Amino acid sequence: MNYLKLFGKAILKGLILIVIGLLFITLLSYFNILNDKISNILIIALVIISYIISGYHLGKKSSKKGLTEGIKIGSVLIILYIIISLILKYNYQLFNIIYYIILLISSIFGSILGKNKKKN
Repeated sequence: MNYLKLFGKAILKGLILIVIGLLFITLLSYFNILNDKISNILIIALVIISYIISGYHLGKKSSKKGLTEGIKIGSVLIILYIIISLILKYNYQLFNIIYYIILLISSIFGSILGKNKKKN
């Protein structure tokens, strides 16, 4: 049960970071401070950074290998994205598959980094 609470906190931290960042980017785009290309790049960077932070948090608190923890949290978040895009009837392209692979790699990287920074 403790592991599920830790897993949920890591996912929640990542999702809160994404929501706050998206609100900030949306406000900047609304007032024409950012153009569309820059805002798209910032959104992609924000999601990658949130995956790294979620993986880092889980890797730092877990007692298992960082690689498997990163795969777990990345897979759960990617499955959530896929379910949401299926509900919204979004068409998949090659870019989406590459994007999901990059997100999985970033969560693995964050988890390994968190595991290595853990104080024994």
